[in-house]
Amino acid sequence: MKYSLDEVRRFVGGIPRLLVLATIVFPLSGVLIGYFTGFGTSPANTRLFLSGLAGAQAGVLAIVFSVAVIGIQLIATRYSPRMISLFTDSPIFIYTFCLFVLSVALDLGLLYNVPLNSTRIFSAGIGAASGLAITAAVGLFVFVRTAIRQSTPDGAIDAFVSGMTSTKYLERMRESVESESEVAHPMHPLYNLAMNALSSGERVTAEKAVQEYGDLVLSIILELEERNTFEDEENQVRRQLFKPVFKEHLHDIALHAEEQNENQIVSNAIEWQYELGKEGLDLEIDRIARQAQFGMSDVLRDAPLETGSYISSNNVWEQIGQFLVDASDKPAPRIARNTASSIETNISSYQLHKISDARWYSHSMMRLYSKMEDAQEALLDHYAEDVANVDMEWQYEHVPDDIHNREEVYSVFEWRNTLLSTTASFLQYAIEEGQYPITDGNFKDSWQNICVEASKTPAEDYAITLCQALIEIAVIDRNHIEETGIPWSSTIGRVKHKGNPEIVEKAFERILQYDYVEKEPGPLFAGEMEERRQTYYQGQLNVQDTPTLNNRPDFPEEIEEIRREADERWNSLRD
Repeated sequence: MKYSLDEVRRFVGGIPRLLVLATIVFPLSGVLIGYFTGFGTSPANTRLFLSGLAGAQAGVLAIVFSVAVIGIQLIATRYSPRMISLFTDSPIFIYTFCLFVLSVALDLGLLYNVPLNSTRIFSAGIGAASGLAITAAVGLFVFVRTAIRQSTPDGAIDAFVSGMTSTKYLERMRESVESESEVAHPMHPLYNLAMNALSSGERVTAEKAVQEYGDLVLSIILELEERNTFEDEENQVRRQLFKPVFKEHLHDIALHAEEQNENQIVSNAIEWQYELGKEGLDLEIDRIARQAQFGMSDVLRDAPLETGSYISSNNVWEQIGQFLVDASDKPAPRIARNTASSIETNISSYQLHKISDARWYSHSMMRLYSKMEDAQEALLDHYAEDVANVDMEWQYEHVPDDIHNREEVYSVFEWRNTLLSTTASFLQYAIEEGQYPITDGNFKDSWQNICVEASKTPAEDYAITLCQALIEIAVIDRNHIEETGIPWSSTIGRVKHKGNPEIVEKAFERILQYDYVEKEPGPLFAGEMEERRQTYYQGQLNVQDTPTLNNRPDFPEEIEEIRREADERWNSLRD
């Protein structure tokens, strides 16, 4: 009953007050005038008047249909055939059509019952028919004006938004799932309009369509959540409710806008992916948050990096980095884990090997690593005790399956994997290209802040492994990359100064407990893992063509040299 009432309110709200007032005033005035004046004429003249009135209105009714058909053709040809429902479902069209039908029916009813001698009741009926005819004429004027407006881009968008309710949205999704057909998603017409506007170079129309698209989806999410739809609805319907919004609509709009060099629309489409996903986090609707994360990840995967513009890519990196922070801070450990994993995948697999000029990429990576810092801080605020108490060795990849807080620990574990994997990718790129794909100084500052923050928590083993990785970076950088700015050994010294120096010392000790091994490790056979770990240092970073630390000819002298330089920097800061 609540849904039906909402539909009635929407219908009534779509009819101008002027027309509603005319529907009441003119027929009522005609009834009163006819009844109290008792005017009348011969039966022949009365029949002539009523037949002429009915015929004229029938002709005007044909005009109403003609205007509707023209408007439908304009919308269907210019934007999307699915926008046809803007006219057929329009409250003003239905209301005007009903007015004419009712008026003609009244005329014909009176015509059939013309008395030989006029009565006050029949005169009131003639007055009502005349007033209703005037009202129908007013309705025709309002309808034509509305139809013309709806034939424009802005009018079509406004008509779609005003006509789409959460009830209609949900009903269409149910129909699609129940019929197992390829019925278009409820938001497809507006998506199609935006895409066609972009193709036609209509920037203002496309920008308005994207803004209204996001606002409408957001309002529908809030209304469906208020009705507990995400808990009560069938699982298949819930899964499909907003999946195309993220995986297809906003994704396609962002990439197509980049093709048209419409930077603002690219930014708007990607920002809506983030904003809607953030709403999913705030409302604790994991499905929406996951779909938003997948949608942003897909934009990264499909971004046209070969062109050298990086518009959509750079926008997504900013939003997905913030989304990682939001999920970590919520806390939503599964979403944080998935988001971190998608960052790792897109940098390592889809991004760096396509870059033609890292200078266009460095600032977005700098901002991403700043968000990585914030995400770790939030995760450790929530889960540092869990990380400290879990029975696992963080320098090896393993999270126990049988712990009660596995999801929480796994989110930190995946964040760490993302940090190490992306860092390894940056180092590999720097070795091959001679420069980091990230602002050098900020990269070092981020690693410093990450290690400092970890060293202040009870998660000691976790913090030590991060410091081990920092030492490995210093080794790789000094041997394979031209030194720029402050050396990594100085960064290690700053970690000792701002964080817990004992953690840094334990990281050095873990590395130096190994002896130099001239022979490189061969294939790993079953049962040899423990012996391998005792013989060869297990590096935290996997960079091609860089041997494990204790296979290096100058091990451990090189590690001791880095340690000495770090201590010098530490002592200078203490002084």
